[in-house]
Amino acid sequence: MIDSITEAHHRQALEDEWAARAQRAYELGFEYERIYHGCGQAVLAAVLETLERFDAAAFEAATALAGGLGLSGDCTCAAMTAAALAMGMVYPRRRSCFDADRENKYRCFSMVQRLRERFVQRYGSVICHDIHRHQMGRAFDLRLEAERQAFEAAGAHEDKCTSVVALAAQWAVEEIGKERMRDLLEGG
Repeated sequence: MIDSITEAHHRQALEDEWAARAQRAYELGFEYERIYHGCGQAVLAAVLETLERFDAAAFEAATALAGGLGLSGDCTCAAMTAAALAMGMVYPRRRSCFDADRENKYRCFSMVQRLRERFVQRYGSVICHDIHRHQMGRAFDLRLEAERQAFEAAGAHEDKCTSVVALAAQWAVEEIGKERMRDLLEGG
C-alpha cells in the first residue's frame, strides 16, 4: 500500500513538474514571438530553454523556418516545424547510429504525429497560410512590405501568431513530458 501511495505521489509530482514546464514554454513562446518575431526560432528557444537544452546552432539554423519556410507561407507552419525539431533533439536518431536508433526515431515520429493532429484540430491545417486564414481571416505574403504591414495591423504579433507559437511550444513540451514520464515511471 505504501509503495502504491509513493508511486502515486511520484507520478503526480512529475505531472505537476511537466505541466509547469509546458506553461513556461507557452509564456516564453508568446513573449519571444511578440518581441522578436520569427516563429520557428521563438518556439525552439522556448522549448529548449524550458528543457534546459538550449543549442545555439539549432537556434541559428531555425532562422530559415519563419513564415512557412523563408516567408513563402505555402509550407508547414514554422512553429510546428520547430516544435518537431525540438522533439527530434530530445529523441534523436544520431549520426553515429544512422542505421539504428529505431526506437527513438519511431518515438519521435509518433510525437510529431500527435503534434500535427493538435494543429489540425485547432487550426484545420499545418500550412502557414491556412493558419493565417484561421487566425486573421486571410493569408499574408510576408515577402512583400505592404503585406507585412497588413499582417502586423491584423494583430499577428499581438495575439495571433503569438498564440500559435505559444501553443506549439506548450504542446511540444507536453509531448516530450509524456515520453519522459513514461521513461521514468515504466523504465521505457
